[in-house]
Amino acid sequence: MKRKNKRLYGKRATKEQIMKEVVRLLLGTGHDDPLTVTDTATTLGYARDTIYQYIAMAVKGGLLKCIHGKLAIPTNQRTNIIAFKRFNKIHPIIQDPLVAEWKQDMLTRKQGTPISTWQTRIRQMESVCNTCKIEPKDLLVSQKQTEKVLKNYTQMYLEGRVERDSRGMKAPIDIKNIVYQRAQAMRDFCGFHGITWRRGTKGIMSQSVPNHGKYADVRLTDAELDEADRFIRERWGIDSDVYRWFWIGIESCARFNALYFMKLEYTKHTSRKERQPIP
Repeated sequence: MKRKNKRLYGKRATKEQIMKEVVRLLLGTGHDDPLTVTDTATTLGYARDTIYQYIAMAVKGGLLKCIHGKLAIPTNQRTNIIAFKRFNKIHPIIQDPLVAEWKQDMLTRKQGTPISTWQTRIRQMESVCNTCKIEPKDLLVSQKQTEKVLKNYTQMYLEGRVERDSRGMKAPIDIKNIVYQRAQAMRDFCGFHGITWRRGTKGIMSQSVPNHGKYADVRLTDAELDEADRFIRERWGIDSDVYRWFWIGIESCARFNALYFMKLEYTKHTSRKERQPIP
């Protein structure tokens, strides 16, 4: 039976490498906070029993200390851990009164119905608070202070030191979208509590959708449209997909990506002569 290779973050790794990573996560070395055994298992994608096996190896090798059957983690590494932990089922951040009021508003904002992004915005707020080690009230000091927090978060995100919910995570997106999503959550939270940014604000708190309107619309004159029509009919024919694609795009004003994946459905035109039965 072929032995299964051990992997660390998707790459092949030796037992020693995995053991050192377990120790790093448990002690918080190079990490903001030391993790629990459960969080370490979740981060590495292993079972808790497997993590305990690596802990035993580390204790034997002198990398970890065990007193009366329990790990001895230096207390000074525990003191700076904020009350808000990683996102979990009980959502501890919504126990904060400021967040609880904000949540209630989002749940009833649309004439008594919730906005579709309320859960996402709470998670994004929690990610900012956990990563920057702040409480929600720290975002309500001033506009300048809030912007500084988001700038610090962005830098920590680029350095891979971010705390965020890993459930249901999609493929990584670029930093522009990350900053935009966090900024919208923070603007919503601050706006509810009386701190607002004027429309058209530039910089890190901008509401401009990333990459929106990146490409200018192509404007063709009637003469150019006639020339394009004639060229396509001569090159591919009037019954070609290219001809249909071109004119559907013109009439619908669809952008290339939407047009490219559009389902092409049509009814072939037949003349009256073609519809007549053959005697």
